[in-house]
Amino acid sequence: PSDALHTEQDITISGRLGMQKKKNTYAYDANVMGQWNIRMYEETSEGVVPLGETVACNPIDGTFELNLGRMPAGTHKLHAVGQMLDANGSPTEQTIESRPIRIAVKNGSAIHAELVTYNTSGPVPFTPQISVKLENNKQNNDLDQVVWYVSTDGGTSYLPLEEESSRSIRPKLDTAGVRLYKAQLTNKWSGITTETEALEIQAFNVPDIVISGPNATIAGHPITINVTTQNGIPSEYTWEVVMPKAETPEIYNGDTITLLPEDPGSIYIKVQAKQIGAPEGNTRTTATAYARIRVSEPELRGASIKGKKYIETGKSYTYTAQILPLFPSSYSSEITLAGKWILPDGTEVTDNQLEYSTQEEGRQCLQYKVWVEQMPNITRTTQYCVVAWSYKWPEWKISTRVVDNRVPALVRYLVMPTTTDGWRNIRTEPISYSWNWPEATKVVRDNGYSAAVEYLEPGIYQPAVTITDTRGNTTVLQPDMVEIQPAPELKAELVASPNDRWDRAPSDVYVRVVLTSIPKNDYFKSAQYKLNGKPVKEGRYSTVIHIDEPGEHTISAVINTQNGEQAVATAPVTLTQGDNPKCDILSYGDGIERLELRARCTVEKGYVVEYHWTIDGEPFSYSSSRLSFAKSDLDEGVHTVELRAVTDKGQEGTATWTNPNL
Repeated sequence: PSDALHTEQDITISGRLGMQKKKNTYAYDANVMGQWNIRMYEETSEGVVPLGETVACNPIDGTFELNLGRMPAGTHKLHAVGQMLDANGSPTEQTIESRPIRIAVKNGSAIHAELVTYNTSGPVPFTPQISVKLENNKQNNDLDQVVWYVSTDGGTSYLPLEEESSRSIRPKLDTAGVRLYKAQLTNKWSGITTETEALEIQAFNVPDIVISGPNATIAGHPITINVTTQNGIPSEYTWEVVMPKAETPEIYNGDTITLLPEDPGSIYIKVQAKQIGAPEGNTRTTATAYARIRVSEPELRGASIKGKKYIETGKSYTYTAQILPLFPSSYSSEITLAGKWILPDGTEVTDNQLEYSTQEEGRQCLQYKVWVEQMPNITRTTQYCVVAWSYKWPEWKISTRVVDNRVPALVRYLVMPTTTDGWRNIRTEPISYSWNWPEATKVVRDNGYSAAVEYLEPGIYQPAVTITDTRGNTTVLQPDMVEIQPAPELKAELVASPNDRWDRAPSDVYVRVVLTSIPKNDYFKSAQYKLNGKPVKEGRYSTVIHIDEPGEHTISAVINTQNGEQAVATAPVTLTQGDNPKCDILSYGDGIERLELRARCTVEKGYVVEYHWTIDGEPFSYSSSRLSFAKSDLDEGVHTVELRAVTDKGQEGTATWTNPNL
């Protein structure tokens, strides 16, 4: 057969009996070859099985056609057996067998399946995946095409999905609603079609909900809360409300609730919204919003009052009362507050601004009363006290401070009332000060009541100041006269102190400059020191100069300042020649067994620093003031010992000892 064979049709096999002449060409002559019957057999694992009925060959051309009936799906190995008939048409023992052939029979039966999906519902836009699931997976290759249909009217009518033909589709559902999907399946071998049961898919909208209403109130006052959907989706609402001090929530339905909190604290609200008709069991159908409402004690904060604390009698002043809100600015509330002024005489003013004046001096208190308009019994009164005073022109005085009375002399003046009450009696009244300065002055600072001036020439000075206010009061003052001295000159003294206690030469001399006077705003810079008119060094305030020779000397210093001033200071220095020591030698012992010599020297100015001994003409390297001899030295004989003593300034004295035993 040329077409695909399948299980839902009879299998017909055609053939020809005859002598093969050429490839696929047969010759048959019934007169020569006889009459033949043909039957088909199938080779199975259990043996050869006959198929169909026995048919006779066409006596003209030897063709035959065998109807094998319906065969199961699979591959079948077949061969035909021909049996010759005798003249009476009875079968003989002579047979022939064809070469085997193989035929493939496809499963052409109806394909049964169901539609499956992971999610039968979802929020818009919803794109479910709908797939065909075959009851018999072995028919996967038998499925020709899938025609999809959708119904939006509950199955009354279906429309084909023109562009969908695969076994799995992902329709995009942009609008909410219920849709029924079914698929028509066709066996590609037999053309048999079947339809699946309808699969219900629902797309739904998720509400975008907003809780509106005040988020703050006070205990004892009702509060109304609303919930709406911003995207206009008809929804059903469920409220869970936990009131202050409550442990379990209260359940409400609807889009509006009214609550009456009795205790301060917080109201916790949870609202769940679901589109009407949305499927059950899908958690994504529900939108949730939360809110917290602050519940405060029914206590007011009162008002904040601004205005002057000290007021002048007879003048009008503005006071502003600002009612302090019950809640911070981040909260909204239906509670409204009102207030009014209560004056010292009991008068009431409802405006928040007050124009107030008084003729009485002393402390006076303004009051501002605040109350809750919805609950007038809740009130709070704020008191604001002021002090009223009367303007009085004081008596004035000037204090004078002479910083330095030498030209340029700096003098500071300060104008003030004679008593401490003077300032209080004028308060913040603008006061002007006009100074009249003498000639030869330089104004350093003029702040009105405080001024500073430099007097540039020697003399006696007395300025004046005129004090006025805006009310026509005037006072003219003069301070005490000040006497200004001439500008100081550069003067100095030189102090010279020899380092030697007896003023002996040679000696270091400590020299120090002492400035007894220096021009104002000038400073010491350096000093050039001279000895007997000859420069020796340059330095600062002090130095050390060495003098070698005795006699009268003169040390001078040329002093220079930063501004170029110069002065000379001198100091005499007299150094003397040091004294020679007067010495003798004292002996101890008998000179035979024991002998000790001691030097005894006196110096009127100075002291001995070295002792040099000579024994019998030979210098002895020993510098102590004592000299001891061993017996061995005495046995050899010690005749003459000489002493030379040297002072700290180099003067010398001598003495000689002769052994009386020799």
